[in-house]
Amino acid sequence: ALLASLAAASDFLADPAPAAGGSNEKPGGVIDRYRLLQRIGEGGFGTVWMAEQQEPVRRNVALKVIKLGMDTRQVVARFEAERQALALMEHPNIAKVFDGGVTPGGRPYFVMELIKGVPITEYCDQAELSTQRRLELFQQVCYAVQHAHQKGVIHRDLKPSNILVTLHDGAPVPKVIDFGIAKATSAELTQKTMFTDFRQMIGTPEYMAPEQAELSGFDVDTRADVYSLGVVLYEMLTGTKPFDVKELLEKGYLEMLRVIREDQPPKPSTRISTMGQQLAAVARNRHATPRALHQVIHGDLDWIVMKAIEKDRFRRYPTANDLAVDIGRHLRDLPVQAGPPGAGYRLRKFVRRNRVVVIAGGSVLAALVLGLAGTIDGIVRARDQATQASEQADRANVVLDFVAEILKSSDPRVAGGRQEMTVLDAMQKAVEDIDSGRFAGHPATEASLLSTIGLILLGNGKADDAELLLSRALKARERLHPGGHPDVANTLVALGMTLHQRGHTLDAESLLRRALAMNKRFHPGDHDDVAINLEHLGIVVQALDRADEAEPLFQSALEMNERLHEGDHEAVASILLGLGLARAARGHLADAEDPLVRALAMNQRLHPDEDNPDVADALGGLAEVRLALRGPAAAEPLYRKALEMNQNMYQGDHPRVASNLGNLGCVLDNLGRLADAERLLTQALEMNERLHGGEDHPDVARSLNNLAMVVQKRSPADAEPLYERALSIHQSLYPYDHSAVAGSLLGLAMVKIYQGRVADAEPQLAESLAMNQRLHPGMDHPDVALGLCNLARVHQLLGRPADARAGYDEGIAMLRRLAPEGTTLLAQALCNSGSAHLEDGDAETALPELEQAEAMATRLLPEGDPMVAQCRATLATCRERLPK
Repeated sequence: ALLASLAAASDFLADPAPAAGGSNEKPGGVIDRYRLLQRIGEGGFGTVWMAEQQEPVRRNVALKVIKLGMDTRQVVARFEAERQALALMEHPNIAKVFDGGVTPGGRPYFVMELIKGVPITEYCDQAELSTQRRLELFQQVCYAVQHAHQKGVIHRDLKPSNILVTLHDGAPVPKVIDFGIAKATSAELTQKTMFTDFRQMIGTPEYMAPEQAELSGFDVDTRADVYSLGVVLYEMLTGTKPFDVKELLEKGYLEMLRVIREDQPPKPSTRISTMGQQLAAVARNRHATPRALHQVIHGDLDWIVMKAIEKDRFRRYPTANDLAVDIGRHLRDLPVQAGPPGAGYRLRKFVRRNRVVVIAGGSVLAALVLGLAGTIDGIVRARDQATQASEQADRANVVLDFVAEILKSSDPRVAGGRQEMTVLDAMQKAVEDIDSGRFAGHPATEASLLSTIGLILLGNGKADDAELLLSRALKARERLHPGGHPDVANTLVALGMTLHQRGHTLDAESLLRRALAMNKRFHPGDHDDVAINLEHLGIVVQALDRADEAEPLFQSALEMNERLHEGDHEAVASILLGLGLARAARGHLADAEDPLVRALAMNQRLHPDEDNPDVADALGGLAEVRLALRGPAAAEPLYRKALEMNQNMYQGDHPRVASNLGNLGCVLDNLGRLADAERLLTQALEMNERLHGGEDHPDVARSLNNLAMVVQKRSPADAEPLYERALSIHQSLYPYDHSAVAGSLLGLAMVKIYQGRVADAEPQLAESLAMNQRLHPGMDHPDVALGLCNLARVHQLLGRPADARAGYDEGIAMLRRLAPEGTTLLAQALCNSGSAHLEDGDAETALPELEQAEAMATRLLPEGDPMVAQCRATLATCRERLPK
């Protein structure tokens, strides 16, 4: 009878019933100010449409309509709660969420940036990316997720289909979509709802963290996203997920949740070894043989993935950035934090990166250090008598201090400006002796020796080796003092500054903040350790382009040190230098000069008639501000003296020498001495490349930019690849807004202008300006003013006088507010603005600007400087065109 009724039935159920109030959810339909164009996807949440936004701007967007059966009011309320945080997210690898609301049929909808891409795992296989390239692509995703976490937004449903890869200028760019939507459409799990609405409430089962599979409604945190990233990485490496999706779903809902919470998946290399015939295709997609793929994944990558997908979230990577950093360590062949870093493992890594040094090894001083180490070994193996044990411990400390003093002879701060580089070989041999287990019974001695050697290596520009030893010292001291200790805090500070010197500044900030909390706990009042910690945190925060946060840190450290130390003191001088540079970074050049003058004078009184690194640093800091305020002629003697001093102290390659070479080269460039400038800048680049072994490092990128600025004046075509390489390094180091990225974009745009490709330069100039405006929102800053004037110049060359006029006016007004007495940058801007008026036929308006420019350039620059000549020539032309 039922079959008969079916045959007679009409087709009224062939299409879904319309929602209450009618439905516009079809091609051509309109929802609010969005016209639906075509359906581009459908999933557990609902339907995704490509739509055209009609106002206030016209653009194509992705519009996601949430399926029926959800509480619209609660969904929209949760989205509104997220809206402010979502609006703050500005990252090249995150798709923007623009809007949200309710359709006429009563269904929640969200409007997002339209991304035309494919899931990250699908892209990697289609492009047959190697494991290394997959890891590099995945790092960008981690940095994007970290950016969202810093803005207070957790994704909750990270998976390949929410990480799309699109091509930009032929390069793959991952974009994370759906941020904020998972939370808006989530609800607490209850027995009533879990069977009907589980998918949208707890995420996609095969990617969700164990804590999301709890029925208690326990709130998730950022580590849930870290877990999901770990699963995505597992799939990118192996082509499979930790748990088989089909098997999960066949287990039934409650058993599936138990598996996610409790069962341990196999390591990626184990999964690879059990794939059978499928392995050949997986390896081929990764440009590897099956055996080579297993070897690549086995070890570091196993440890990294398994740490990311730990069941206990307190044992996972605490942040997405930590996951990305460990991947970077693997790619640079450094020991990863995820696995058990035994002495043999670390030694293999050290030897692989330093074969020549390790094989050469050995010197008379090395024998002395090893002999002393043997003495310590004998002491710690003392007899059991209590009196003898106490005596031996005292002797051990004395001998250890003696060894430390010998090692410190390589540090110019201690050795009166001299350096004995042969001591580095001795330290390498001492490390081998430690790794042999000689001090296994005396961990405090081992940790102190590791820390001392690490600090000396850092002082000698060997930051990569220093990191290894300081990491080991930190682990040893944390085992000795699990509740914290001043020694632990001091090691955190030392390791943080080492990471900063290596270009890993975000990680440095994390360690320094941990140290500061610990130092304040153990030293509640004024204390040297707290002041040093504040100063170093200020240095790192400033390097992250947050000078507004750095200045109060330096100010607090200065006030504390002035209470602790009367009169001249190294600590006070050091913090005055940091305070001055922070003010300069904020654009407050006049306020920056006074603390820098004080720092130099104090250091010179503390170290009269001798070469000293602190004096050299103070010379360089003051030169930086004098260059901006008074021009290159005022900065040259300061930079030259700093270079001479550092070359006397540091024989061979050293970061301080490379930095001084670069600074002096830039000044000579500004003085028009191009051949001398190019020679020094080439030396700086070559030295930085040797120091950093070919890895991406800010010093290398800075040298590339500086050299390109000179090369472009004789051959713009030769300068362009230098700028491109610098930009690539900066973007890999800072996958977020950063002044270094903005500077490289500016350099690349300017070299295109030199080649007459003005239209090609405009997008990069605009992007550089927008980045600087985001870095310094609503405030006057030299980088913003420079960007406004440069973009105005391009608009002038492109025949858009109105745009040029607006840019010049805004940039010049900002420069006047920053330095009312005038600067070389303001003189150049006034000259360019006057020339723009001349091109418009308005010589009368141009005259006062050109007169100011000529007077300012003549006052600030030496006779014969190209800018002085340019200002005078333009002014002469203007006077010729004035009405008779």
